[in-house]
Amino acid sequence: MDNIKYIAENLGKTGMPVEKIADVLEMDLDIVGLWLDDAGIDPKNYKDVIYKRQLDGIAAAKAKGVKFGRPKVEPPDDFPEIVNALENKAITAKEAIKRSGMAEATFYRRLREYRKNRKENV
Repeated sequence: MDNIKYIAENLGKTGMPVEKIADVLEMDLDIVGLWLDDAGIDPKNYKDVIYKRQLDGIAAAKAKGVKFGRPKVEPPDDFPEIVNALENKAITAKEAIKRSGMAEATFYRRLREYRKNRKENV
C-alpha cells in the first residue's frame, strides 16, 4: 500500500490529473485525492501544469505554421464595382450586401478596409 501511495505522490508531482492517477492505479478517485492532499500537492497546480502544456502546444503548432481561428472571408472579385455602384447610389446597401454574398457585418468590415486601402493608395 505504501508503494502505491508513493507512486501516486510522484505522479501528482508531475502534474498528472488526479483522475488519470486513479485510472493508472485502478483506485478510487477520493483515495488518490486524499493521498495527494497528504503529500501537500495542491490541485491548483494541476491546472497550472495543464495550462503550461497547452501554451507549449500552441507555441509548437504556431512554429509549424498552423493557423488558428476562422478563415478570413475575402470579398468577391467584383467588389470594387459593387462599392462604386453603392457610392454612386446606383444600388442600395442591402443590394450591395446581397451581391457580395457576405454577411452584413463582414461586408461593412471589408468595405471599411477597401476604403482605407483606396485612400492610402491615392
